[in-house]
Amino acid sequence: MLYCSFLLASLIVMVQAQAPDGSCCVSYYGDSGATCALCNRQNFECRPSHQQLGVSNTSQDCISFTYADETACKAACSDCTWLGSSSNDGFGCPATTTSFPTPPAPPPPGQFIDNAPDGACCAAFYGVSNNENANACDQCHGMGNGFTCRDSHQQAGVDKTSKDCISFEYATEEACTATRKVWISPDWNGIGCSRNDTQFLAKSHSLSMKNYSYVCLDPKNYDGSKEYTYKNDDGTTGTSTCDGAIASNLAPDKPLKDEDFSRAWSCEGKSSAVTEVVQGTTSLGCCGVNGKSACWKNYSYVCLDPADYDGSKEYTYKNDDGTTGTSTCDGAIASNLAPDKPL
Repeated sequence: MLYCSFLLASLIVMVQAQAPDGSCCVSYYGDSGATCALCNRQNFECRPSHQQLGVSNTSQDCISFTYADETACKAACSDCTWLGSSSNDGFGCPATTTSFPTPPAPPPPGQFIDNAPDGACCAAFYGVSNNENANACDQCHGMGNGFTCRDSHQQAGVDKTSKDCISFEYATEEACTATRKVWISPDWNGIGCSRNDTQFLAKSHSLSMKNYSYVCLDPKNYDGSKEYTYKNDDGTTGTSTCDGAIASNLAPDKPLKDEDFSRAWSCEGKSSAVTEVVQGTTSLGCCGVNGKSACWKNYSYVCLDPADYDGSKEYTYKNDDGTTGTSTCDGAIASNLAPDKPL
């Protein structure tokens, strides 16, 4: 009888949770297509999925805390996966709902943990529309590490229909990207990442005061305040100005990043990407009704009768990604005269 009691006690100990804190053996995790009926393995339990933002009511986890390490997990369940405490971006596999830290309260407006260089920040997301994710700010506030949610700062101004989730706690790009976030540098998009609306509007005003007049053949024809309507990839439309169009294309990842239109500028030797954008300013009306861009030349002899040539004739083209755009005959020829093009 004594031996049987000892054996029973040993068996009870064997099925007690042995996995290190934050670790578990996983049959499936966060599977919205699974039901608890599928979690019929010995020593495994089914629960609502434990995710970084809370406990899900639409997906399940089938997990076990019985196995001490990956070797024991695989020995018991060859098709299972071991989640260590550093898995899931450091979230691991919490044992209960109480393992979730209480999300920090959003910081008061204008108060940040400020380690980043002026104009820089670390972004979990940027410009996410309210239609795309109505709960974006709730998710942002649960991230900790100084992340705060705000109306999106865009070149055209503060956009109240979309959100940014940003943090100034990270001092370097390396520290930010190590957490799988995106680093926004001071020169990003021509505006960087401002601390608050006041600083941002000051930058936007400064940006709008820049001189881009030499994008036109005659700088006196340039109208930076000329408005135009553009179409987004999702079919929605917006309004911007010629100044805004050029400024956006001066960003570090855009064609005009190395160009300066505040002084005499030549189109000679420029790539087709540059000439296409410069010529595109004429179709927006930036150089006047019949104005010419700095890339304008007389291309009338492309026609048998030069008098028939109409360089301002507009046409619609289709990009590789399926989006469309508008250009002119002058623009089409100028872009094909670039060093990397046929003409």
